[in-house]
Amino acid sequence: MAPRHSEVFPAGQPKGSGKGVKPDHHLEDQRSTMYDAIFIPGGADSVATLRKNGRALHYVREAFGHLKAIGATGEAVKLVQDAAQLPGVQFSQSADVVNSYGVVTATKAEESAFKEPAQIVKGGESFVEQFFFAISQHKNFDREMDGLNEMVAY
Repeated sequence: MAPRHSEVFPAGQPKGSGKGVKPDHHLEDQRSTMYDAIFIPGGADSVATLRKNGRALHYVREAFGHLKAIGATGEAVKLVQDAAQLPGVQFSQSADVVNSYGVVTATKAEESAFKEPAQIVKGGESFVEQFFFAISQHKNFDREMDGLNEMVAY
């Protein structure tokens, strides 16, 4: 998934190098409701691109309103926080993983954490374990019970 249906490149990789990845879908052809969760990885350039894209911000809000699990790491934590703008939802401010209403964030996520096997259990320690558990719950009904899903326009 990307803003457009053209190749995306990792940080430091020049465009046109042949080392990009072409996404299967883009923000205009798939709604967030088609997925059980969304994950936005950090990366200053990619997050800056997403911040300028109204469809990307809508995607985050729509996923929140439909009670989907949302995961964000690095610079993307602030993107999700700014997109949702909801009191009561907590976000990671340090290396700690925070799961608040199914919004799982980690300001500092080590690459190695994504390579280790994860157990899908409540109260897992790593970002991956907590995010996978949030996905396994299908939806975060606490958001609905506390009226948070009604506070976001999507």
